[in-house]
Amino acid sequence: GGHSHSSSHAKHLYEELKMKFPDRQSVLQKCLLELKSLRSIHETMLEHNGFLKDQLETYKEYLGAVRAKVGEVGNSAYIFKKPRATYRYSHSDLEKNGVILETPGIPARRRMSMFYVISSSEPGIYSITLHHKGSQKALYEKTMHLEDLLELQHLQDPVINMEELVVLNVRRTLLLLNKTFMKPRRDSGSRPISRRFSAPTIMGQKT
Repeated sequence: GGHSHSSSHAKHLYEELKMKFPDRQSVLQKCLLELKSLRSIHETMLEHNGFLKDQLETYKEYLGAVRAKVGEVGNSAYIFKKPRATYRYSHSDLEKNGVILETPGIPARRRMSMFYVISSSEPGIYSITLHHKGSQKALYEKTMHLEDLLELQHLQDPVINMEELVVLNVRRTLLLLNKTFMKPRRDSGSRPISRRFSAPTIMGQKT
């Protein structure tokens, strides 16, 4: 009788645990999903925080450009460097760093032989030309004004359309221009203008 009672009790305990186990698995799965969601939110907040810091530097650069035009560059925290310098970037560099969003007008097989030259003759005015290796003449040239880019960036999906050949991301283009043509004064205590474009791969070859 004792053995039968013990066996029945063990069976009842087993059935009870069997019923509870799926519930606990479900709770665990739900917790893991919530944790994943919270991590995603945290990453988004960090990314947005970085974006806001970059935007602050963009406006500082704009102010520096305006001051340079009216001859007050000596009082600016930023100085315009080498105004007539030009910089060359490969298609893959700009695409990898998010500057190029898409290339609808250039066949995939030709993209690796394309390169871009960015120059600035004066603060706040930039020129970007599209070239094909082996050709002396630019396929396309576009002039960009800093104030126009600053206005465009507030649109939902701001882009620069180069005659349907190449589509550029406005915000990433601004970061690239900042990194290339502006630098903080050593005594200003400012940080580098953009962390995202500090990697050697994005720095164009000076021509």
